[in-house]
This record gives sequence, C-alpha cells and structure tokens, in this order.
Amino acid sequence: MMKFLSTLKGIIVEAQYRFDDTMVKTIRDLLKQIYTGNGYNIPPGTQWSTVQAVYPEFSDVCQTKEGVIGPKELAHPGEEKYNWSIINRFDTNSSVHNKIKELHTQSGDEVNVYTWVTNNAVDLFTPNGRYINDLVRENLRTYMRGKARERQAIDILSDKLPNITLQKFCSGAKEDFSKGKDLVVTLPNGSSFSTQVKPFDTKMSRRWTDP
Repeated sequence: MMKFLSTLKGIIVEAQYRFDDTMVKTIRDLLKQIYTGNGYNIPPGTQWSTVQAVYPEFSDVCQTKEGVIGPKELAHPGEEKYNWSIINRFDTNSSVHNKIKELHTQSGDEVNVYTWVTNNAVDLFTPNGRYINDLVRENLRTYMRGKARERQAIDILSDKLPNITLQKFCSGAKEDFSKGKDLVVTLPNGSSFSTQVKPFDTKMSRRWTDP
C-alpha cells in the first residue's frame, strides 16, 4: 500500500513550481485594476466578480473568489457555461510567467520585466491584446498536460480503491485558491484526503461518484 500511495502521490500532486512571487502579485494586481476599470477601460463583455454573483444558478456547483468573468471565447475549458476566464490562471502559472519573460526579452525594452508587464498590461491581459493568444496557448498547453496526468491518477485510484467518492472544485474555487484543493477523495471507511490536481474529467467509471 505504501508503494502504491508513493506512486500515486508522484502523479496527482502538482510539481513543486518555484513561483516568481513578484510576478504573481504584479499580474494579480493588474487584472483587478483592468477589470474593475481602475485606470483602464473595462474590456467589453467582461467584469470583475464571482461566479455565484453573476450566475447564481450555478452557485451549487461553483463558488469562486473574485476574478475575471468573460468573454466567452476566453472561458476556462469545461467552464464555458459561467465564463470563468482562463486569464485568472495567469498569475500562478509558471509557464505563463516564463512566456512573459520571453516576450519581454524579445521586445528589446531595457526596463525590468515587472515594469514592462505593467506598461504592457492591456496587450498582455485583455481579450484583444497583442500577446493574449500567446499566453492563452501556453496556459492551455499546461492544462492538457495536467489533464493527462490526472487521468492516470484516476485510473490508478479506480483500480486500487473501488467505491471511493470524489468531490471536485471548479477553477477559481475558494478551496483551490486559499487551500490548494482541487479534489477531495473520500474512502469507504469515511477517511478522506485532498489533493491539487489538473482539470478534472467528470466522465468516469461507474465506480466513481461525483457529488
């Protein structure tokens, strides 16, 4: 059992990224400023809010922290019905950070990268921005990689621990943001553990339940 759990941990626990904390804060602050209209024109079809406030009909399945809602074409995969934007993932995605640093280098601008990000916030973080597609592609690439790793974890769990119960959280959920939880696994004996995994596929074996 210990060998199995060790193998499982290596699959379902996210890699230990060394976040650029300054980049995290820079992006997070800029997103709020842009989408609340603090010094910027709010992009059409977007708002700064929570899923439960904008789409109360989905509040039983998704309650988020504040973030970017809309537009539809930038909705996080699997969450198009309430338009939680994939842009909300930029602040904590190290691959997106690296892409931004690459774009900064290519620009030839001699200011430091954080100043460059602030100066180019509209091009980086708005739907019609010059660089937005580059960042979305990078985020989607890591999403697909994580989804494949998650499927492997699900297959192992399904084989080794039948009749377990899963509770998942949507992208942007308070549990994910503040507690690092994407998925809670409850065993038949009532014990449970949480883990942070990549986006969750709800089409699963009949041995799984998804409350």
